[in-house]
Amino acid sequence: MAIVLTIAFIIVYTYGLFRWDKHVAWRLNSKVSKTIKYAHYLTIFVALTIAFTYFQFGVGLRGLWTTRTFVIVALVTGVLFNFVTDKTILNKIEKVYFKLFSFLPTVTGVILCVPFLGVVIVFSLLGRLIEPANKIYFEDEHLRIHSSFTGVLAPPRVDIFTKNSIFEKHIYRPDFYGNDFDSIAVRYDNDSTRIYVYGLPKEDYIPKVICIDKQK
Repeated sequence: MAIVLTIAFIIVYTYGLFRWDKHVAWRLNSKVSKTIKYAHYLTIFVALTIAFTYFQFGVGLRGLWTTRTFVIVALVTGVLFNFVTDKTILNKIEKVYFKLFSFLPTVTGVILCVPFLGVVIVFSLLGRLIEPANKIYFEDEHLRIHSSFTGVLAPPRVDIFTKNSIFEKHIYRPDFYGNDFDSIAVRYDNDSTRIYVYGLPKEDYIPKVICIDKQK
């Protein structure tokens, strides 16, 4: 049933895209269209830049939703641009770019039709976008510890971030999962910051201690 609905969506969306492009004359004025275009380019640039700095250095914008907001705006403006904007403001390359971008829902639907693997890929990516944290165990102005969604087939992983001005840095991912323990406590000492993890089954009721650099 899910495959049938997905195929129906692909057909209806793709047909509607061509029909709208050919027969609907209404468009936003050129000034608004230019604003949307530049907003799309800006959010794409920021999202790609943060993706690079995060995967290379573990550094991203501070806040669970900050980078995701840029990604969502980039996706929405890219997909809808061909439907609602004045395309006379675009050069030839831009027309091809936004035309291809408008087919993103179609491509997603095609991937979903791949048995099992397609569903895993799409819902894993969607989950990572819309669920930045399964549970926040500790957060203050210096530190955040939360469990992260990593995929529909994987348990949530625990991530530790330090905060600094408008940025935050991923500093540690322990070898246990978000459902392996009961609670977490943090103590700021003179020489370091200690994270106490309670309830790990292999620790015999003794808290596991994770030491990181002094944060306070």
